Amino acid sequence: MRTLPLKHLIISILISSIACFTGAANADGIAWDSLNNEQQQLLAPIQNDWQQLPEKRQKRLYQKSQKWQNLPPEKQDRIQKRLNRLKAATPEERQRIQQRRRQFQQLPPDERKRLRQQWREMDPEQKQRFRERMHNQYHHEDHD
Repeated sequence: MRTLPLKHLIISILISSIACFTGAANADGIAWDSLNNEQQQLLAPIQNDWQQLPEKRQKRLYQKSQKWQNLPPEKQDRIQKRLNRLKAATPEERQRIQQRRRQFQQLPPDERKRLRQQWREMDPEQKQRFRERMHNQYHHEDHD
């Protein structure tokens, strides 16, 4: 059984993935009752809207909930820590994070792979120093 904070984290992920949605009811989607207990717990905040979601959106959420269930605990912990940092960020910091994520996604695949590998090879202190540099750089740019 997952811990309660972890469930809240996943719920936040799932809710954010449907935040932009407005759509009509879809009778061809996935029935709520076909979800297992853990999936229903993870998706509980959107239970009342489930039947109105398009089939494609339901399938994506269903797949994400399955993927979450199969993640090793250490991966779930990493995701939880990352989302907790995001949750604690100011709106300006969240905007900056989203901007950097978009910039990263626009890099060539080989460059993204190289940077991910470089990050994995950093020890926790190096990662923290990097985060602090990025934070300071952002605030320095803000005041120029």
